[in-house]
Amino acid sequence: MNLAVSVVCPICSAPLSRSGRSYTCLERHNFDLSREGYLSLLHGRNNYQEIGDDKLMVQARVRVHKLSAFADLAAAIRGYCPPMTAGCAILDIGCGDGFFLDQVTNAAKAACLGVGVDVSKGALAKAAKSHPSLLFIRTDAAHSRLPFGDSAFGMVMSVFAPRPIGEIGRVLRDDGSWLIVTATQDHLKEIRQFLPLAAIGTGKLDTPTSGFFSVQRSGVWVSELEVARPDLVSLVEMSPSVYRLRRDFGDKWIDRLPESLRVTFSFSITRLVKENR
Repeated sequence: MNLAVSVVCPICSAPLSRSGRSYTCLERHNFDLSREGYLSLLHGRNNYQEIGDDKLMVQARVRVHKLSAFADLAAAIRGYCPPMTAGCAILDIGCGDGFFLDQVTNAAKAACLGVGVDVSKGALAKAAKSHPSLLFIRTDAAHSRLPFGDSAFGMVMSVFAPRPIGEIGRVLRDDGSWLIVTATQDHLKEIRQFLPLAAIGTGKLDTPTSGFFSVQRSGVWVSELEVARPDLVSLVEMSPSVYRLRRDFGDKWIDRLPESLRVTFSFSITRLVKENR
């Protein structure tokens, strides 16, 4: 694939050039593609080995994405995307298994490059195997500089994911859009009657956007679906709540769930643009 976006070295910020399975900058810092096909730009002594979704959470997320509610959510997200020009690049921050990035890039009327970043090795391994036409990079978007040049993307997505406003403003083109998806207070409210899941935030931006972004379009997408117990289990296993449940109840937490339950899926979708564009 010919990259339509400038990937830069996380050490010196010089552009990276690809040769075979290696990416190298002029300072000769070198980074290799993993055997699964994603590029890891994390460096340092601990290499973030245990950070991000683990293998079981990723497997649960893949199963959940097969539910019709998430296919419908992906369609709703596509409806919020602006028209994309040929060669435009789309960045998905916290891309997970690549489900939403794949949905958006495939639906674009013009050919676009999809780039996903995440800190989870398991999620990126699944994403790279499932969507070989997309580029996946391992980096810590919540705490590090994004490994891209300025104004590299026509659209950035944060779907249940970090929202580093300053960095998003830097890598987004002046005419670009930022798409944010968060769960609302009603999301999975029926499951919460059976299990003490982690609280849901308000969905508001973590940092004031005044002077950075303004809302162009916003709405709430809601769906109800009858969900059988195996998928109820997956909905819980894909979230960090499962760690506390396992600690407090072992595997017995599964017994608290009914055989079937009508579940509410509720998400806020917002498209923002840069101020003074």
